[in-house]
Parts: sequence; structure tokens; C-alpha cells
Amino acid sequence: MKDRALALVKEISDPATRLNRLREYLQALVLRSLHEVEAFSSLVLVGGTALRFLENLPRFSEDLDFSLFSSKGYQPERWLGKVK
Repeated sequence: MKDRALALVKEISDPATRLNRLREYLQALVLRSLHEVEAFSSLVLVGGTALRFLENLPRFSEDLDFSLFSSKGYQPERWLGKVK
């Protein structure tokens, strides 16, 4: 993972852009892990990061915002334990 992250920013000279690219990479890893444990049967990704990933919004968002769609199957402790 570390090698992949460093390769993503290798050619980027602007420090702020490098940092944002690394953050976005980590966000994608967290979202993938949550998808793998089927967290999105209970949660919905909302906010700026959702717009960035789903609608290619040119603005970077630092956090991941979720809304609870259904309390059935809501197991945040298990999900967070699976984030790789």
C-alpha cells in the first residue's frame, strides 16, 4: 500500500496536491473496505467526498460523511475492524 501511495504522488510537485492525492487514495481504500463488508446496505456516502467520487467534483473534501439508511445490519465496530 505504501509503495502504491508513493507512486501516485511521485510526479506531483505541488505539496498541497500531493497531500490531497494521498488523502483521496486513503479515502478510496476505506470505502472499498466498507463495501467489502457490505456496510453500504446500512450507510449512504454523502457530502463532498461523495460528490468528488461520484460526480467528479473538482473540489477536494477531507472527510467521509455518511448517513444511516437502515439500522438493520448496522455494525460499525465490525466494519471499522475490517478497514485495511
